[in-house]
Amino acid sequence: MEKRCEERLWKAHRFTLYSFNILFLFEFFSSFFFAYFSFYQGKNDVRNGVGRLTGLRIEYRGDWKDDKRSGFGIQHWSRGKMVEYQGEWVNGKRKGWGRAKYRDGERFEGQWRAGGREGLGISIYPDGSVYEGEWKNDEKHGQGRFISALGTIQDGEWRNNIAVRSTILIKKDIQQDLKDPLCT
Repeated sequence: MEKRCEERLWKAHRFTLYSFNILFLFEFFSSFFFAYFSFYQGKNDVRNGVGRLTGLRIEYRGDWKDDKRSGFGIQHWSRGKMVEYQGEWVNGKRKGWGRAKYRDGERFEGQWRAGGREGLGISIYPDGSVYEGEWKNDEKHGQGRFISALGTIQDGEWRNNIAVRSTILIKKDIQQDLKDPLCT
């Protein structure tokens, strides 16, 4: 009886190992395919000037300098959190002013640095709420204002996506909407 349990455990472990190896090989070859089988259309083989790069998971149209995205460009992703970015690039990273669309419906327009939101910007969320203010390391950080979908306004200082010192303003007509009709 004990031998059968050990044998089943070993077979299950072996299956897990095989599936891990297959997943690892898939990831390895897909990155290999992207690195070596992406297609560039431009004036010459070295990426300089205006060109278009198409790969497995991305498409980029825009300016290039020394084989890196530099200048204005638009990039689309087929997977991941971000769907589209259009704006300025420096040395292959998003830097300067740009707009982004995310898979969950969020939209952002503002300043970028080292590939993340940094500086002033405005973000519109799928439920209609809006944050306008300062960003750091891709998070709300500094002075900002959050306006909820219901119209409440939270104005103040933010750190790491959390309001640390703020004033919340609720409009009178919204207070009526928030009351529970069964309690009145």
